[in-house]
Amino acid sequence: TQLERSGRLETMQRLMAQAPGHSPASSEDNISSVDLEQLKMRGAQGNASAQNQLGQLYDRGRRGVPQDYAIAVGWYEKAAAQGNGWAQNQLGQMSSDGRGMPQDYQKARQWWEKAAGQGIAQAQYNLGQLYANGRGVPQDYTTARSWYEKAAVQGNSWAQAQLGQLYANGLGVMQNQRMARAWYEKAAAKGNVWAQAQLILF
Repeated sequence: TQLERSGRLETMQRLMAQAPGHSPASSEDNISSVDLEQLKMRGAQGNASAQNQLGQLYDRGRRGVPQDYAIAVGWYEKAAAQGNGWAQNQLGQMSSDGRGMPQDYQKARQWWEKAAGQGIAQAQYNLGQLYANGRGVPQDYTTARSWYEKAAVQGNSWAQAQLGQLYANGLGVMQNQRMARAWYEKAAAKGNVWAQAQLILF
């Protein structure tokens, strides 16, 4: 059924999104204590890029830095307050996942809207997901399509795959198999395995 298919897609997307964060860093990739202290100093001085980088290090437990969601949220919030779109996107993701804070789709939407307004494709895609799945907002495939399109034209392969899904099933658009195939092909060309599988079934 359509529900089962979209559920499988969502599971696959979650796995694909999480995969990079779980790859262990080799010892030579670890950040030196001197570099980490310099990054913290720049962050404390108000450098939004350094604050965002620190958020990422603690969020993912990367480069020898222990994973600590509370510290990550603190650094992301400092960067986001200065308008850093990547930090805003990450705060949205942490709100959506309930990492370092209670799960809150409405708060996630607010952060993603800020990031999406700055052209962050991942945030635009994430908003599409909220509306397609009705999380924190009424389910609305037309609005989902609009956000997916913004991310897709920037090359986000998951947004392209989702547009293929909407056209294949006539959700938020008139059903159009030619358009569905075109979007699946764009996503597949970027290595999106789910879109590649849809083309085999097409």
